[in-house]
Amino acid sequence: DNRRRRAEIAAVARRLIARHDLPMRVVGVDFVDQSDHFDQQAVVYFEAPGRVDFRGLLTDLARALQACIDLRQVGTRDAAAILGGFGPCGRECCCAVMGPPRESVPPRLAREQALPNNPSQLQGTCGRLMCCLTYENPLYVDFKKRAPVLGTRVDTDQGQGVVVAHSVPQDAVVVQLEQERLTCPLARVHPSRPTGSPEP
Repeated sequence: DNRRRRAEIAAVARRLIARHDLPMRVVGVDFVDQSDHFDQQAVVYFEAPGRVDFRGLLTDLARALQACIDLRQVGTRDAAAILGGFGPCGRECCCAVMGPPRESVPPRLAREQALPNNPSQLQGTCGRLMCCLTYENPLYVDFKKRAPVLGTRVDTDQGQGVVVAHSVPQDAVVVQLEQERLTCPLARVHPSRPTGSPEP
């Protein structure tokens, strides 16, 4: 019944928004059947490019729905969190699972995570930089503290080679040996000792 009522409220809100010719998009509805202060309350979340004078709309909504109406404007990230969906990684949007980041996502995170400089590949469903850049950044910071830098000669179980790439999701580095290139977990890679140096 609550889901049906929310759908009805959203439909009425969209119809009245169109009648008032307002630049608003309904992204979600909360509905409370009863409380200590009123019989019914509906919270309509909407997205708009700027400030909107919705006083006339509010009056018409209250009259049409016979309920206490609260119109709340949300940003693009909050709208994406309410609507949900799946990101380019194929998993549910971070903002819907964990909530949008409290602060804006700085572009430097993409550079620090060595991601391609292609805005279309870094945008979430909201059209802004993906939230996961913020949530995953501590992993990259920790990895850089522990991993050998590119060009470092290291010893692996398969022999000595040079670190040519990092693989943060795998907590590993890519090592170029004489005849092959392999991905080695950080725990199995150690900086090479100079020739003739004593054992530790």
